[in-house]
Amino acid sequence: MIDIKQLRLRNLITNNQGITIRIDFVSKSQIGYNCGFGDSSLFEEKEEFEFCENTCQFKPIELTEEWLVRFGFLKTTQWVIEFGKIEKQIPILQMLRLTHNKKLVTTWGVNLTTWSVHLESFIGDERVGRTFIQQDLKYVHELQNLYFSLSGDDLELIK
Repeated sequence: MIDIKQLRLRNLITNNQGITIRIDFVSKSQIGYNCGFGDSSLFEEKEEFEFCENTCQFKPIELTEEWLVRFGFLKTTQWVIEFGKIEKQIPILQMLRLTHNKKLVTTWGVNLTTWSVHLESFIGDERVGRTFIQQDLKYVHELQNLYFSLSGDDLELIK
């Protein structure tokens, strides 16, 4: 089960049937929070539809190399994705790097790989900073939330 406070719109999770869904809206009901999804054709080649489920039925998706590839990360010595912007005609580039950290056993008895996070910043061609982010990532929605907080954009599936 996922705490609703960890989720934001466009996060990917699985429902009680193991289907990957994207959260498109959140509403509060008398029995708790409900999350809705619509654009399921994104994953299952079905017609688009809207549906709502109670959040107690959702599970997080393990962050794996397959998911990193689907989000556009490239494998070098680490998994890397770049994002940036231009301020006052100067390109500012950020590189988010993930490395395998350790395996841990969840309360469900599942082995998960955690990922260490490093952020590098460049102005033009010059590196101006490197930061180790004190957060081990385990799940897809955690990566999506981190990417959004760093870039201001949603981390989109490309594959």
